[in-house]
Amino acid sequence: MNPIIHDLDEKDRQPEKIRICGREIDISFIPAGISIPMMNKYDEYYKILQSSKVINSDGTVNKNAEIELAKSPDKTAENLNKMIDIISLFTAHKEPDMTKEWIEKNLSIQQVASFMSHLVKAITKGMRKNKTDGSADKKKEIGSS
Repeated sequence: MNPIIHDLDEKDRQPEKIRICGREIDISFIPAGISIPMMNKYDEYYKILQSSKVINSDGTVNKNAEIELAKSPDKTAENLNKMIDIISLFTAHKEPDMTKEWIEKNLSIQQVASFMSHLVKAITKGMRKNKTDGSADKKKEIGSS
């Protein structure tokens, strides 16, 4: 009898990248150590972004995000700092020189909101894929083709 192997490797992962400031950052794989703190804040950030009209109801970034955020500057600064913290946690893994300070100096408010939105979508997409097709836990029997 052949043992069963649970194959957790994602060989069919499609590359997904963010292009920012002339650089491309792969977001098709986000390690659990980064995903977990991001997801702990997901609901809070999503509600903040929707209530401030930065994110549309379909999850896309509002083209007038900076104008909408300017309407409530006290709360906006705090929320943007939280998003930048989360983004810099991710970039520290992929692009170590993209620090919190670098992000603050080089990205607009809309770019920060869009970056955050893409990261959250990448995480939730992976979770949905694994639930629906079982791709994170493919079984193989040794000796079978």
